[in-house]
Amino acid sequence: MIRKTKSGRVSERAAVNNLLSHLRRKYRNALYIYVDRDAGALRHTSSGWDFLLAKSGVVVFVEAKVSGGKLTDYQEYTRQQILLSRCQHVVLRFSDDGLSVTINGAPAKTVESVMFEDFLKQK
Repeated sequence: MIRKTKSGRVSERAAVNNLLSHLRRKYRNALYIYVDRDAGALRHTSSGWDFLLAKSGVVVFVEAKVSGGKLTDYQEYTRQQILLSRCQHVVLRFSDDGLSVTINGAPAKTVESVMFEDFLKQK
């Protein structure tokens, strides 16, 4: 069960934790995951991205949103800086129930079926 907000939507943090749990089980030690949180793991810091994934020399910065959430000006600035550095940055959007996700506007997938390769931009 994914935790919900008072409005009945899934919390972004709960949705991210659920996705990362599936990815950790799927990839074991072959995928490095770093969640950008303060030292007490209580909240995200102000880096402009939520987590990063690294596998086989490829790093992807990820900003997560639930449903129609928009990037803040700072998150958009950070996204542009990451892209200018020729690194990958994706925005993933969880459904209101947190059980499916779209990555950079690709068709929705169930959280359980997401693979690292889904985070890579198609050239």
